[in-house]
Amino acid sequence: MKRQYLLPVIALSAIYASPSLVKAALQPSEFEKYCSLTNSAENRIFIRDSLSASIYLFKDAVTQPNTTVCLLEVRLDFSNADMDFPIKVANNVKILGTRTANNSGSSLFSKNRDYSRRIGDNIIYYKDLLELDGDNITINGLGIFGGNYTPSKNHSNGIVINSKIGINIGNVEMAGWGTAAISIRDN
Repeated sequence: MKRQYLLPVIALSAIYASPSLVKAALQPSEFEKYCSLTNSAENRIFIRDSLSASIYLFKDAVTQPNTTVCLLEVRLDFSNADMDFPIKVANNVKILGTRTANNSGSSLFSKNRDYSRRIGDNIIYYKDLLELDGDNITINGLGIFGGNYTPSKNHSNGIVINSKIGINIGNVEMAGWGTAAISIRDN
């Protein structure tokens, strides 16, 4: 018998909302709430620069349960990253950026049409950037951009959610994914 799941509850903020609505939705912001210096949250990681080492810090941080990752005006480029995709986000992780109505804030992106990595004579293609591999995950205040603005034979997705609950995605701008910015599955 196949297990039954309720579709996850997802709050997607409107990108073209009026400034007063956006301001109301952002006060207090998730970023301020969880990334302020007065917050004593355990497993809080701050990423303050866009160096290539930061993408590996990001991957290591989001794969650890109960971690808050604070992206401070950074643009993490996964175009030539030597890592396996998708990046699997663990239980109770918060990925928070500084995006507001007037500031594009932090972003994750790839300039490549599809994620690929050469191993010997073979090129391996990856479909997705993030896979939400746990429950109770928050992604707020950033952009997530792929390099494929036309349909792709490799079916790239920005975020994949497969039978998870407690997912909150808000104030996130997404574009450039050949299939879907967010793919929700129930397997």
